[in-house]
Amino acid sequence: MNADGAEPPGVLIGRGRTADVFALDDGTVLRRYRDGQNAEPELAVLGHLTGQGFPVPLVHSANGGDLVMERLHGPTMLGALGAGEVDLETAMTVLADLHRSLRGVRPPPDARAAAGHGLIHLDLHPDNVIMEPGRGPVLIDWNNVEIGPGDLDVATTAVIMAEVAVNPDGADTVGALHDELARAVGLFLAAAGGDPLTHLDEAVRRRVGNVTLSEDERRAVVRAGDLVAELAR
Repeated sequence: MNADGAEPPGVLIGRGRTADVFALDDGTVLRRYRDGQNAEPELAVLGHLTGQGFPVPLVHSANGGDLVMERLHGPTMLGALGAGEVDLETAMTVLADLHRSLRGVRPPPDARAAAGHGLIHLDLHPDNVIMEPGRGPVLIDWNNVEIGPGDLDVATTAVIMAEVAVNPDGADTVGALHDELARAVGLFLAAAGGDPLTHLDEAVRRRVGNVTLSEDERRAVVRAGDLVAELAR
């Protein structure tokens, strides 16, 4: 039972900063926001992305803070890196390709998008990419999605990875992967292209304002921004 005495909806298989994921059966999961935020806008975005051919989980329904979707069985990109199942250069190229593919997605018909703006994920990092066997990389966790410039999305990815490089003790990662993350950021920036430095300050500002981060993590964000700026020049 949960702390409130209610039976859990399924087997808990994942827990992020804002949501828990329960396996309902072999083919479906329930993603439940702990703060009760409305998941229905995410349902609409994921349906639009599926229609555009972008690799996301198939979504079945949304109700309040609950989102029922396809269960993916592959490892995360982070897990595959740690297990040596994918090399760093390939992984960073995949991340950059996902950014480029997302820029090619037309905004939803009801979205007001400035010229050069489109859907941006704002949490596109190796732990949110599932390396699905037979299908390829699938991007999950779309609760931060908005309309904006693609270079801000690239800058945000670089900052998130750089946070671990400057603060490895605070990361949920194992082994020598910590030592490789600064190199990973450089490889990613080179593969992604564009001009993320123009949006780096905004990416740092947004990350520092993330209420799920601890004070130590917020301080690491500032140092991470400095590292990204150094690597991007």
